[in-house]
Amino acid sequence: MPSHRRCSAHVTSLVAVTGAAEEQGLATRAEHRALWVHRPVGEAASPAPPMAALERHAFAEGDGFVWIAAEAGVAKAPRTHVLGIRGHPPQLAACQRLLASRRGRRSRDNRGLIVN
Repeated sequence: MPSHRRCSAHVTSLVAVTGAAEEQGLATRAEHRALWVHRPVGEAASPAPPMAALERHAFAEGDGFVWIAAEAGVAKAPRTHVLGIRGHPPQLAACQRLLASRRGRRSRDNRGLIVN
């Protein structure tokens, strides 16, 4: 998650995991609210579970920053929703498409970050 310089920032993260055991604490100086989406491993390549949560989420008022990081096949739907349907300004959004690993091997995204 990108760092926020202002400690008064409000941050909401929507993270898809297989269950409560994968939920993690996120250290930040911002006011943080985590939205955890539990979905089976077999649905990891489907945008449906995180999209359902995103569609229900009420965005805060004002010009917030939206950062989307997901597998390439999953990232497109939330990006389209945030920019197209919600009309969020594109200059206040970033979409990081991660490379899916083949045969269980680690791969690197376009910034050199290791992705499982």
